[in-house]
Amino acid sequence: MFLQNKVPLLSLEALHHLHIFIFVLAVVHVAFSVLTVVFGAAKIREWKHWEESITKDNFDHSKGKGHVFWFN
Repeated sequence: MFLQNKVPLLSLEALHHLHIFIFVLAVVHVAFSVLTVVFGAAKIREWKHWEESITKDNFDHSKGKGHVFWFN
């Protein structure tokens, strides 16, 4: 009825290749997202260790407060 004198936009083989491409693209997207989160968490851990060492080194026990920055 509606398919008279019509040709498909994609062949079955092309449609199969498109599905494979979309699947691989999704897997790569998820993998890069996971790597971004892992590397970001590792960088934040480095910052935390740095902040703790600065706070510990600059803590003034006599005044009961720490001077983290180089100005008062």
